[in-house]
Amino acid sequence: MSYGNQPYGTTPYKYEDPEKNSSVVGVENVDEIEDPNSGIDLMFGLDDNDLSVVKGDLVIVSGTRLIKQRIKDSLQSILGDYLYDLSNGLPWIDIIQKKYTMSEVNLLIKSTIMAQPQVTSIISFESTFDRESGELTMNIAMQTTYGELKLSLTK
Repeated sequence: MSYGNQPYGTTPYKYEDPEKNSSVVGVENVDEIEDPNSGIDLMFGLDDNDLSVVKGDLVIVSGTRLIKQRIKDSLQSILGDYLYDLSNGLPWIDIIQKKYTMSEVNLLIKSTIMAQPQVTSIISFESTFDRESGELTMNIAMQTTYGELKLSLTK
């Protein structure tokens, strides 16, 4: 089976993760994926959550970039909002309504991160809540099967 003039499962573009020089974000061939057990996915922009399209083709993501994308998606999603995985996300509506203490929110966030099979431990975790803006900022360092990974998010 082929897609255009490329064999099925390939893309003619390679990308490097700017935050980690050695991480391949897109792959030329699915056989080149760092860890075939970690899976692949379509790449979403970490800033805008839009599908990444280059020269008309969707970009495939694997490795550390995939872990970041999955964690970000889980932490920013509302629990039960995703039809195909009702366990994805956090109970943000209950959190906003102050049904959880900050330590309980932090525990929920850490549990969500550790639910990723490639995450082996959390090295450091810091969260701050700005009551005026309503923003929760998280700075996380974690150990993964690919090495140390850092992630900063604001919700």
